[in-house]
Amino acid sequence: MPFGGSTYHALQVQVEKRLSRGLQAQAAYTWSKSIDDSSVVSGNTAYLGGGLSLQNPNNRRLERSLSQYDIPQSLKIAYTYDLPFG
Repeated sequence: MPFGGSTYHALQVQVEKRLSRGLQAQAAYTWSKSIDDSSVVSGNTAYLGGGLSLQNPNNRRLERSLSQYDIPQSLKIAYTYDLPFG
């Protein structure tokens, strides 16, 4: 019997540009949403171990909400430079 379910949707965009004299730049952007029915928000409850109370144990859909670890936006930027010797 499964104890929880999750859904993850994302849009990912990556751009890479090679510039002059060995310089390269890269950027990556992610827009996402993570939804589940098993994240525990309160720090004093333990999932499957004790004080977790469900609104209705027969209907887990009532527990669906944003995941505790949901990070809706992420931007990463990197660059490299090739040294002119070696």
